[in-house]
Amino acid sequence: MGKIKRMKQGSLVGVLFLGLCMLVSSGCASTHFAKMSQDFKDRKIDIRTIGFLAPLEYMSNRDDDGKVLENAIIESLRNKSIYQLKLVRKADYPEQWNSDVERIISNSREYLRDIELKGLWKDKKNTIISRKFSEEIKQLQSLDPEIDALLLVKCKQHYGNPWAGGLYAFGLLGGLVAAAGADDDPVIGKHSPADNDVYSSAVLVDLKTADILWYNFALRYGLNVTKAKDADNMAKDILSELVNK
Repeated sequence: MGKIKRMKQGSLVGVLFLGLCMLVSSGCASTHFAKMSQDFKDRKIDIRTIGFLAPLEYMSNRDDDGKVLENAIIESLRNKSIYQLKLVRKADYPEQWNSDVERIISNSREYLRDIELKGLWKDKKNTIISRKFSEEIKQLQSLDPEIDALLLVKCKQHYGNPWAGGLYAFGLLGGLVAAAGADDDPVIGKHSPADNDVYSSAVLVDLKTADILWYNFALRYGLNVTKAKDADNMAKDILSELVNK
């Protein structure tokens, strides 16, 4: 009888622990590190039209694509930004889009990933703003001379395992099993396999000078950006300081 009582108490403690974990996770709903060039902030740089490179670079451990998030970003830029928006898509430039353009875009996305992996978004001294992007990105203005700056967005969605969260309810052993399955991401480190979370990096590059005008890293817990409401929330974080709230 005493053994059964202890088992019930252990289960209760496990459930309470799970609830606490969920509460803490939901409390850390959002983190973002935005940096903006002072000249861009003070409107000393003449940027009127932003080109958004679509489709955005989207990575997931499922086969879903990032179309819902992409649409949320486009709508936010169109409705809440002071800048004109032009989509930079292969289908819109059938004559200008060639293998050189493909290479430059591919290299630019690699450059964005490099910024992210080196952790420059953590730099408190704003040195990233004093850096130039890859110089060859300036050649993309040949697609459309009206585009003053190009916006690149990279998004990675982690999908939680609903069974992993339940393991916590069975006490320390279950917690260790779940922790062993945690995803170790090179940017955000280890995180719970029970959570849906998403992070995104975005950079705005002046196509005349290749200067980085603005950079943002956003991390949100408990979101699935294939759902419209979650995608809208993520878009707000991604475009922080670029659009009106």
